[in-house]
Amino acid sequence: MHRAALLFPFLLCGGATLAGAQDAGNTPPVHSPMRVEIVSQELADLGRTGKNPLQLIVAAGMRQRLGVKAMGRMPEGGGPGEADPYAVDALLKDARAIAGADGALITALSEDVRASATKGRTGIKGYSVATLKGAGTDWYRNQKFDAGKYAEVSVRIISGGSFDLFLYDAKGNLVCRDVRQNSSGYCGWTPGAEGTFDIKIENRTGQPIKYSMSTN
Repeated sequence: MHRAALLFPFLLCGGATLAGAQDAGNTPPVHSPMRVEIVSQELADLGRTGKNPLQLIVAAGMRQRLGVKAMGRMPEGGGPGEADPYAVDALLKDARAIAGADGALITALSEDVRASATKGRTGIKGYSVATLKGAGTDWYRNQKFDAGKYAEVSVRIISGGSFDLFLYDAKGNLVCRDVRQNSSGYCGWTPGAEGTFDIKIENRTGQPIKYSMSTN
C-alpha cells in the first residue's frame, strides 16, 4: 500500500446524492464529493499558512483520488482561465519547497500521490479559476444541470475580500443564494426539470478577488 494512501482514504466519500432533497441549501450533503473537494481546499490553505508539508500532501492526495479536473470555463465577457493554486502539481510543489529536513519523506509521499488512482466518476464536473474586479459581477450563463439530480455550486476565494453567490433558473427566478461570504460559498438544490441555470458572483469589495468555482 502506498504511504500516502494511509493518510487520506478516510476523508474520501462516494458520489451519492440526496435524491429526495427539494429545497435549496448552503451545506453540502454528507455524501457529496463536493464536500471532500472543499475540505481539500481548506486543508491546503492551512498547510500553506502553517508551512505544514504533510497537510499539503494530504490535500493533494484527496484531489488526486477524486480526479477533479480544471475546465476551460470563464465568466461572461471574461478572459482565459487562470492557474489554479489547488491543482495537485501546485500543492505537491509547495509541499516539497517547505519540507526542510523531511525532504526525502515528502518527496516519497509526493510520488505516491502521483501514482494513486482516481476513484472513478466523482460527480464533480470540474472547476475553474477567475479574477473578479472590484465591485464587479461575474455571470456564468446557461450552466446545465440534470432533473432530479442534486445540483451543486461551490465558490472559494483564493485571494481578496467577500462575495455574494446567486443561482437563477432559466426564467430568472432566484433558486438559491449564499451571501456575505468571506472565504467560501455553496448552493445545492434539486432541479425539477432538466435545464440551464445562471450563476452570479458579486464582489462586495472595491478590490479584485481571485476565486475558484466547482460544479457537478
